[in-house]
Amino acid sequence: MLKILSFVEEINSDTKKKHIRAEISVASSSELVTETENYVFEEASVAWNISTGKIYGLTGGSWVEQ
Repeated sequence: MLKILSFVEEINSDTKKKHIRAEISVASSSELVTETENYVFEEASVAWNISTGKIYGLTGGSWVEQ
């Protein structure tokens, strides 16, 4: 389950989805996405994979293991 732990909203003209720089947690790396129904994750978002303890950073539209 992907959970947004905190976020900062980014300014964007797209009013349908909020563009955010977020800290998220996931149960599996297969849950790492760049957008959800309501949000688009921006560069410098951070994800924690709870099952492995690995940390990922979002850059260039891809999640990169740190």
